[in-house]
Amino acid sequence: LDSEPMDVQQSSAVALAINISKSLVGEGILSLPAGVAAGTGVIPSLVIMAAFCCLMMYSFWSIGRCCEATSARTHGEVGLALGGRKFAAMMEVVNLLKSGLACAAYALVIGKNGSDV
Repeated sequence: LDSEPMDVQQSSAVALAINISKSLVGEGILSLPAGVAAGTGVIPSLVIMAAFCCLMMYSFWSIGRCCEATSARTHGEVGLALGGRKFAAMMEVVNLLKSGLACAAYALVIGKNGSDV
């Protein structure tokens, strides 16, 4: 990890909110109807969705608060400021794994729903 400041382009709050929404809504739109159709029901599905929404909002708020407190622009910079090099590396590995697993989840949902078509 470099401790030198990176030249990172800024995006607006609206663009950030849209990108986060696209990520969250994408898999939900693909998997929520299948879950409801499998017998979960509309009310329990909405409760589960609202609970996950609250958890994600708290997570994003916490990350934003850490970035503001440490003047960091990336997860790696936050990890470096809060826990050192090993913690920063762990945060970057977790982000990489999360991205790979999200792709796998999309592939599973599309494959499962696509086979019924």
